[in-house]
Amino acid sequence: MQVEVFRRSVSVRTSILEDLDAYPRTSRRSRATPSTAKSPFGFVVWLIGQSIYVLGTLCPWCLVVWLTTLPLFFIVTARNLREGVFGQRARRVGAVLWPWITLVTVAAYLVVAVLAQLRLNVLASIV
Repeated sequence: MQVEVFRRSVSVRTSILEDLDAYPRTSRRSRATPSTAKSPFGFVVWLIGQSIYVLGTLCPWCLVVWLTTLPLFFIVTARNLREGVFGQRARRVGAVLWPWITLVTVAAYLVVAVLAQLRLNVLASIV
């Protein structure tokens, strides 16, 4: 069930990024509700925890999911904020947040890399 929600959410978010004007504001708001916006992000956080702390390895498929879902989540959320989907206050927050999306994404990748290094000592196994 979780994977199906994740798959649908990623496909909807990708189509929104391709043509934002094709979706009315109310549709974008309903697609940004917790069930679709936070579910893939929560699933990725769960995958990160399972991979690093339970399995004790970096699963290549999990890495692909992390690399695609994290920026997708940050970009779509910031864009919805910037476009005013959640109101005028959110529009101001989105306008401030939008230029920093790349940095936020890189910071999220760095957090995962640091967690993996602290737990798995990945660099020692590479060399």
